Amino acid sequence: MNKGELSENYVIFYIVQYPNLNIVDENLNVINKLIFQVIEIILNQNSILEINNEFLLHKLDNIIYKYDKKELLLELDLFFKMILKKEEINIYELQNINKILCSFIKGSSNTKVDLNANVLDKLRFQVQNLKYSIKSHLGSKPTLFNASEHTNFIYELQNIDDVMMDEVNKIQT
Repeated sequence: MNKGELSENYVIFYIVQYPNLNIVDENLNVINKLIFQVIEIILNQNSILEINNEFLLHKLDNIIYKYDKKELLLELDLFFKMILKKEEINIYELQNINKILCSFIKGSSNTKVDLNANVLDKLRFQVQNLKYSIKSHLGSKPTLFNASEHTNFIYELQNIDDVMMDEVNKIQT
């Protein structure tokens, strides 16, 4: 995993410890505090993290695992320090976090959702399912568009004959 992917996992466990989300502007200035509270994080259809004050309940298939949030907080601090290091991350040192991540199968690259959560809107007293894209400054600077060798553009050209197509394909870049 690269630092971006590790950061996405770190955010999940950070939210377990600090489930209240602040609303910020484009400069990250807080507009309003304590409007949204994450109550569940949906890792996939068979794996849900339910957050309460003292414990994290991990519902995996038909089994419920209980984790002490104080223990997870210690691992969260170590996880953050590991991400910041330049050396290889040993996720196995994070015993509880690793158990949960082993059940988490990341969605396909076609989906832009990094965090799927059920969130309590404290102004309306309603629970909503919200999806977030996580951008981190822990590794490379984040972008809204991640181009890689897996990024493919498909163009449809109209009114182009074979001669012109051959000419365009000969262009060296």
